[in-house]
Amino acid sequence: MSGQRFDDIALCPGRTVDPDSGLLKDCPGCAADLEPFFLGQGASFKWRSPSLEYRLFYYSPEIDERILHAYWYQPESVWASYVADASGPEWSTSDCIIEKSGYYRMAVRSRCEGELPKNCGEAAEVVPERTEPDMTWMTPEIGDTVRKIRERTREGDLLFFLLSDTHYGAGCRWDDTLYSLKKTAEETAPDGVIHLGDLTDGITPLFQTLRYADRVIGGLRSLGVPVHLCIGNHDMNYFRGNPEVMTEEQCAVHYLGRRSGCRVLDFPDQRLRTIFLDSFSPFRKERYGFSAREVLWLCGRLLDAPDGFRILVLSHVTPAAEMHVWSRRILNGDVALRLLKILGNRGSRRVLGWICGHNHADQFLKKHSVPIVAVGCGKPEDFTDHKPYGSVTYPREIGTASQELWDALLIGRDGRMEFIRCGAGRDRRLQDGEWQEDADEGTGSGNAQKAPDDGAGASQGSGQDMQEKRYPV
Repeated sequence: MSGQRFDDIALCPGRTVDPDSGLLKDCPGCAADLEPFFLGQGASFKWRSPSLEYRLFYYSPEIDERILHAYWYQPESVWASYVADASGPEWSTSDCIIEKSGYYRMAVRSRCEGELPKNCGEAAEVVPERTEPDMTWMTPEIGDTVRKIRERTREGDLLFFLLSDTHYGAGCRWDDTLYSLKKTAEETAPDGVIHLGDLTDGITPLFQTLRYADRVIGGLRSLGVPVHLCIGNHDMNYFRGNPEVMTEEQCAVHYLGRRSGCRVLDFPDQRLRTIFLDSFSPFRKERYGFSAREVLWLCGRLLDAPDGFRILVLSHVTPAAEMHVWSRRILNGDVALRLLKILGNRGSRRVLGWICGHNHADQFLKKHSVPIVAVGCGKPEDFTDHKPYGSVTYPREIGTASQELWDALLIGRDGRMEFIRCGAGRDRRLQDGEWQEDADEGTGSGNAQKAPDDGAGASQGSGQDMQEKRYPV
């Protein structure tokens, strides 16, 4: 269940719910919520606005199959399935008892000329508001992930939780993902969380997109460790012709609290430099990739990396066009990889690799001697079309461990990276440019051929210093 509070859900003026489709439509004098809210069976819905009347519309908790198994985005980012026959047939001013657990939308209208409420909490009260889900189905997978982290952690290792492409929406399963992250964190003490972008679909009005994104970011921050974000293409709220597009600077300010998504984080004890890059702009012809200004900035950060440091680059979109189905080119992708190969390996410096998301699939590729690791999506989907050659898509099933997909990423002083998978997929490791996958875990589907190669004790957290370097882009 998505973690919204009933009182906080905004009512959109001039809108109501179409009783046939469950989608919003224009209706002067009415207001409706953009986000369906969850009510458990037996909840008391108390109406407290005698000058208004309301109507409830029911959405089953069952996720629309197209969201799970096809390249399809519900036009209002609602994962729950609308059920017309179970929705209230009439406008009402009376209290009611909820007979069926699920998600509900509320439309309100004035019985006389008067001001409409701005949010659900002004019009009604729900008691009890929600019920806690049973998460015992995830317990064995969490326990196995904790065990492997403890067994594989060496002194001085950094531990990050790594995830991507959550695509938060009403009725999604983000609360389940957050539960697995929290339970694992309680037993392993990670050094931080890395989200590679696409917090939401970026398809709703901007204020709603930011509400959704803030829930994901707030959930990650509740782990009590630093949160590191890449800005994804959907995070700019441009998708499907959305008119309320954010600029790169607006995204950086809201999501990161700074003016640019490009930044450096150094971990001196591990002699590690991490470089975060922007990789998308809807305002240029070649939307996917890296601007010339950004590449020049990357050059500077490679040149001033301290001797003996290893370098890890992270972005939402891959730098390699071979790993991308949405464009034939990645703007300056090859340039960035060549710079990394040449400047990142100068003297005693060494390149660990480049980690990205975006493809909703696992993949490994070595290009210009730079290892590139793409990770699958936190959103529980498993469609196999629109996926690059060499990628692997794992079957996902709601209510089982395969619903989840994120990695515990161990980065060692010896230069190894271990990707310990929680949920659908396999454990992987990268050391000295060599890629290995465990063969006894999840079975992938889709374009699961081997990607081409161009020749080439208990964890308590390290407690090591992290230094953010500020370099204007």
